[in-house]
Amino acid sequence: MKSAFTNKRFSLILALTAVLTLGMPGCNDDDDDEATSAVTPSETKLQIGGIYPLTGILAEFGELSQKGAELAIKDLTEAGFQVEMTSKDSGSNPTNSVTAATQLVSENNAQVILTASASETIEVAEKVTIPNQVLQISYAAVSPTVSVLAADDGHDLLFRTNVSGTAQGIVLAKTAIDKGYQKLALLYVDDALGQGTAQVFTENFENWGGQVVAAVKHSTEVQSTYVDELTQAAVDGAEALVVISFPQHIIVFLQEAMAGSFFDKFLFVMAQRSETVINAMGSMLEGVCGTAPAVVFSDSMDKFNVRYQAEYGTLSTQLAGNAYDAVVVSTLAAYAVQAKGETMTAITIRDHLRDVAGAPGERVEPKIDELKRARELLQAGKQINYNGAYTDVDFDEKGDVSAPIDVWCVKDGQMITENTFMPDNFEVVGKAGMFFDGSKDFVRSQESPLGNLVADVMLAGAQASDNTVAASFINAGSLRNSIGEGEITHSELLIVLPFGNTLFVLDITGRELVSALDNGFSQSGSETTGAFLSVAGMQISYCDTTPCAEALLDNGVVTSVTINAEAIELDKTYRVATHDYLAGGGDNFTMLEEACNSGSYCQNTDKLLVDLLTGEFQNNSPVTRNVEGRINQISSP
Repeated sequence: MKSAFTNKRFSLILALTAVLTLGMPGCNDDDDDEATSAVTPSETKLQIGGIYPLTGILAEFGELSQKGAELAIKDLTEAGFQVEMTSKDSGSNPTNSVTAATQLVSENNAQVILTASASETIEVAEKVTIPNQVLQISYAAVSPTVSVLAADDGHDLLFRTNVSGTAQGIVLAKTAIDKGYQKLALLYVDDALGQGTAQVFTENFENWGGQVVAAVKHSTEVQSTYVDELTQAAVDGAEALVVISFPQHIIVFLQEAMAGSFFDKFLFVMAQRSETVINAMGSMLEGVCGTAPAVVFSDSMDKFNVRYQAEYGTLSTQLAGNAYDAVVVSTLAAYAVQAKGETMTAITIRDHLRDVAGAPGERVEPKIDELKRARELLQAGKQINYNGAYTDVDFDEKGDVSAPIDVWCVKDGQMITENTFMPDNFEVVGKAGMFFDGSKDFVRSQESPLGNLVADVMLAGAQASDNTVAASFINAGSLRNSIGEGEITHSELLIVLPFGNTLFVLDITGRELVSALDNGFSQSGSETTGAFLSVAGMQISYCDTTPCAEALLDNGVVTSVTINAEAIELDKTYRVATHDYLAGGGDNFTMLEEACNSGSYCQNTDKLLVDLLTGEFQNNSPVTRNVEGRINQISSP
């Protein structure tokens, strides 16, 4: 069966969430008068305050972000923009970050503050930037809490150029369900990152039928041992450990978990691709898998890499790109304010932030010549759309940017991408008014609300363009996951229908239809298979064993079929809906393939089943279904 999101079978899974926030040394560039482009007399220099964890638990990432931000200042200055950045070290400490932000605002008149980790970002937002009406952009905060921070409600002053951990929490839960885990334990760092990501993972994992049996937090300070925390987590049949923490913590407790036989299976989430833990653990992590923001190769990234390599002699990183973009987009917004004759303040910069980095507008990429062109376009009153180094920097209503999420695995010591989920997969599309059980033993043995729902949307989708379609059917093997009650995202529906199947409409005789139903139900006794059918527009009775004396066809099991309240006629032609896999003979439905090859009507509508299901949630929420007696099993005489 073809698959848009192929289920991967991993020998060992790992889940760590390493919010790899970074640091940057202080820099106060005073070379702006050397700009190659003339500055308009009324132009005011933008003051940016950068807070970077040069020391402390996140210090290993300081140089990366430093290079990205410094390169942005250099490129913008050469392009003619008036911008200055004063930087301070946070020591990876939220309290220090608040002190630094206070100084940058009060002493340096910073109109834009850049921050790193979620804990630092939230503390600064609540205590400094929002109370003082200063714009704040994080280049490394991952916690989902940043998107919905109560202090920013009604202010719209908090943005970030890196991807939220919400999408990764969803994908991690999907990976765990795919692997067959039913009970998991969580070990998470007790800060905004750990709390927020743990909540997203737990909600999604349990919505899909899993259970988090223990959720244990640990201090943000690196400890010499985590035996107490591991002991608390290794309870109630936990099959694996989900770890949400930083590399320095992770290296310690992974070694202890394996050496002490607490856990030998893990799930891994990484805020940025980093091989620190993999390199430290060596061959012990061979085959493990996790998630991280995807690296999508684009013209913008190519141009940034060329520029970065010319400056530093090495390839760039996502963190460097995020810091670069935070500096550039705030400077472009500040210039757009002045080009329109407005007074430059943090509020007016914020008001133009989305305008310079979103459609419509002429595309601008991270390169000096492109930045010069952006300045000219803004001066001429034209719109621009800055596309960043690693994301499009299209800020949504929450101030977040989107990017695909990779599922990766370690093979031969390297992180290899196995799958990629697109950002629009995580949009809420509606609500489920009940739990739709998609467990294999359930949907492959009896009529189910989930099977009825999918068969219904297939029939409605076919009838929307052809009202002669009488019935529909889908094999249970195409239904791969449950749907939890409550808000539903597109990604959840992709997990239910992951194979990219499209709707087929074909003409078959009553005899061929009964033959197809026989194939679906004849294997439904003691053995459950993916051929078991869910139907719409039909009522069916079948024998639970063979031989079945009352079967409509020799050696069959189906004893009666009604379509539109009329008994099926074996020689009559019916127009029915199914999907491409079954129409191609999959799961031994060869009679459908033969009907298509015979010259009879057989049409691929190119409508994705998952899109039809999404439409149901968009238009008819809250969605519910009942068992209605469409499929009835009878005892063979």
